[in-house]
Amino acid sequence: MAGIFSDLPKADGAKVVAQVDSRFSVTPTVLKRAAEVLAVVFTLVALLALYRLDRADGRRFRRALPQRWQRFTGADVVVFATLLLWHFIGATTSDDGYQFGMARTSLVSGYMANYFRFFGVPENPVGTPPYDIIAHMSEISVASPWMRLPTLLAAVVTWLALSREVIPRLGVAVRHDKVAVWTGALAFLAVWLPYNNGLRPEPVVAVCVLLTWCFVERAIATHRLLPYALAILIAAFSFTAAPSGIICLAPLLAGLRSAVAFGVPRARELAGARAGTPVPARAWIRAYGALLAPLAAAGMLVLAFAFAVEPLSAMFEMQRVHNLVGPSDPWYNDYLNYQWLFMPSADGSIARRFGMVAMWLSLLVCVFVLLRKGGRIPFTAPGPARRLLGVTFGPWC
Repeated sequence: MAGIFSDLPKADGAKVVAQVDSRFSVTPTVLKRAAEVLAVVFTLVALLALYRLDRADGRRFRRALPQRWQRFTGADVVVFATLLLWHFIGATTSDDGYQFGMARTSLVSGYMANYFRFFGVPENPVGTPPYDIIAHMSEISVASPWMRLPTLLAAVVTWLALSREVIPRLGVAVRHDKVAVWTGALAFLAVWLPYNNGLRPEPVVAVCVLLTWCFVERAIATHRLLPYALAILIAAFSFTAAPSGIICLAPLLAGLRSAVAFGVPRARELAGARAGTPVPARAWIRAYGALLAPLAAAGMLVLAFAFAVEPLSAMFEMQRVHNLVGPSDPWYNDYLNYQWLFMPSADGSIARRFGMVAMWLSLLVCVFVLLRKGGRIPFTAPGPARRLLGVTFGPWC
């Protein structure tokens, strides 16, 4: 509260009693902080244990970043130069002031308050750590190029993952095809530039879904569960960027069948199962628990960050206020986003339409080829190609 102002004449004995709704301005207890630290420590221990179980097969781990990450091409130069130029001259989003205001105010209020429409209720589990980064960056400078550096970094990471992981996973022929690389670069820029040059969280979600797919593919290629656990970890933290982070479940589901295919034999080996030899139920529980517990820990760690300050009840209050105030569109009204895309407005500009239409046409071509060629796209690896299409179609299903 900044003050109370009135044109009424001052009357003797007049007073005002204001009850400020400060129920969300809370301070975590020492016990809660200790639990958060222990959650991080125990998750790291669980991932380390999973790493040691993966090494039990005697095979060496591949390098975290293969040699191809160190080689830069002409496509990289063009993409990075375009992104850097657009960072300074490109249009930002209409929500930048909204995002910036909430993030910066959280430094004073102590929590991520949505006071523009929803009466200052928290946004938990959305906000930590993406909006905390914006808030602390504003303490150094509020210049637009500085505040949007995380978006530029997300663009660079996205292209590096596309060019060094996604394209090579599609097969040797695609990896060495310059047309495929340059087409991917131009398609990436066509989609990224019109949408992702502001403070909105979609660039972070894009990075998360792409890295989730990359780690799932690494798990399938190496028959190791640690990359799959890291994919779960990234997917879980994408929920703190925006509710749209739910699309990160698509890569996990697309690769689940393959992960189970090599995970079950690993569990049988840990349980000591052999043909004709009965295995006690305790051995099965211990074997599957040793493999599944680290995966569960990776997925649950995000709770220690999302609710580091606010209690769980704050999330229920946020949902109640959002439903009362609105708009609260059901999921089956998502088609309205595409309806607005083709309306004569700022949301329906040619620049925004081009990348989306190009993607839809590419998807149709891929689907027709899959149907015609018996589930395979010529000159590409069938598994990664189908899973990539599944991830793309997944959010619409």
